[in-house]
Amino acid sequence: MPRFVSPRIFSSLWLFLGLLAIGAGLVATAPIPIFVTGTAVVMAQPRTDPHEYILILFLPSAYHGDLELAQTVIIEDDLFGQYETEIIELLPEVMSPAHVRQRFDPPLTLSQATTVAFANWQLPLSNLPASAYEGSVFMATVVVGNQPLWSLLLSRNDS
Repeated sequence: MPRFVSPRIFSSLWLFLGLLAIGAGLVATAPIPIFVTGTAVVMAQPRTDPHEYILILFLPSAYHGDLELAQTVIIEDDLFGQYETEIIELLPEVMSPAHVRQRFDPPLTLSQATTVAFANWQLPLSNLPASAYEGSVFMATVVVGNQPLWSLLLSRNDS
């Protein structure tokens, strides 16, 4: 009888195949975070204290329903690296580029409807005063949820 047909090897191969299938199933159901990327602008907070600064986040309107208070925001700064903050306020309506320009006058051009949120801003470790950063633009990333890996793979095939 050939070596690979002997009962011991045959059982070991089935055991290996079963473990491989279980491992593939676990990997396929692993949660993958869903990131929403937008722009953050440092602005003075005139409502409470003009010397206090916050981040105004401009995020894609498609994710408006997924955003919540206290979600983590990752701010990317080319000079000082990245840091985390959280959403402290979320405007209930999606805003047109013209409405955003009229209300906030950001130092950037928006071409699509936008969800606006606010986050705390941390002064980077530097000798510059906080006012020197007003109008600075950063990349902002918000984790809005998770999805299993298999759904991500299926959605890639549909495109």
